[in-house]
Amino acid sequence: MIHETHARQLAMNLAIDALALLSPSTGIARYTRELVSQFMSRAELRPFLHYGLRWSTGLREAPMPGIVSAKDAFKRVVPQSYEVLRAMRQVSFFLGAKRRHIDLYHAPNFLPLRFHGPTVITVHDLSFMRYPQTHPKERVRVMERRLPEAISSSQFVLVDSEFVRGEVIEVYGAPVEKVVTTHLGVSERFRPMFPQETRPVLEKYGLAHGRYILSVGTLEPRKNLAGTLEAFALLPPQLRNAYPLALVGMTGWKMEHMSARIDALATEGHVKPMGYVADDDLPYLYAGAAAFIYPSIYEGFGLPVLEALATGTPVVTSNRASLKEVAGKEAATLDPDDFPGLSAALHEALEAGGGMPARERRIAWARSFTWQRCAEQTVAVYRRALSGSAPAHR
Repeated sequence: MIHETHARQLAMNLAIDALALLSPSTGIARYTRELVSQFMSRAELRPFLHYGLRWSTGLREAPMPGIVSAKDAFKRVVPQSYEVLRAMRQVSFFLGAKRRHIDLYHAPNFLPLRFHGPTVITVHDLSFMRYPQTHPKERVRVMERRLPEAISSSQFVLVDSEFVRGEVIEVYGAPVEKVVTTHLGVSERFRPMFPQETRPVLEKYGLAHGRYILSVGTLEPRKNLAGTLEAFALLPPQLRNAYPLALVGMTGWKMEHMSARIDALATEGHVKPMGYVADDDLPYLYAGAAAFIYPSIYEGFGLPVLEALATGTPVVTSNRASLKEVAGKEAATLDPDDFPGLSAALHEALEAGGGMPARERRIAWARSFTWQRCAEQTVAVYRRALSGSAPAHR
């Protein structure tokens, strides 16, 4: 009781930018949701979520209906829509932070709003710089203009992997002690399941347990959908017929040229374009897959790889950026441009899967990444920022 009373007395009023939770789930939304879930169980934290134009202490579990079409419409009719929205968010944040006596502000999606107290940001990757052709030009322009100042002015910069930490230090000259790696975790929802457990969900999508290949991620150039389709196309016909490719993810930017090929493969019954899938269904889709393929060109972490491994499903992924760091030795990691190699690894996963010992190793490796540890490391950074032990700004 004394300990709990002391914790409440020292409780931190924490502002978290929760805008990502309004849109269909992405890796950043998952990161934000999992962190906040952990924070809500800690007596020493009082998290206040800023949803763009309003505040709440409640954690949104589902995207706002119609948010994507509303954003698109706003962009079409309002000149300089990004700057207008940001200005509106800034006013809402400034007034709400003052009213709630916020001690520290965490922006988990790169760019913070202005705050007169300690600020922590999370930089998930530098793909806008390394692969600008895989992003809309406006996003690249905004990141190039705003991220250097965000890194310079924040007390600490959190990153998802040692790979990204090295990039941030190299590119922006940030002090090494200012950039802190907090590996993401994998939820306990992602676990091995028996066919009777997955059946109710899989039947909704026309899938059968152990009889499909899974791909998860926004359909955009950086995710290398072309590599996934090429690796699949190189499988023997009997395997393509037996194991259709289930593509989970919204269609992203600059993917119109892939639509015809996906449609043709879908007509043949070889590919199932599933679009956006409810977050609650994902564990069942991972657990029911015969194999998971994720040959991304560049990732700051690669959470889908970890989630697939946690279910025991064999994984074929890329050897670039952070993916080897995340996959360890428990996935097949290849050059994402090596289509025959990716296909051969996929073939092997379908026919063998490594057996039970390999399955248990995959699960154990994934379980070594926890959201609890990520949250604990994050809170330790908050405490350092509040104590004044943060590195000096450049």
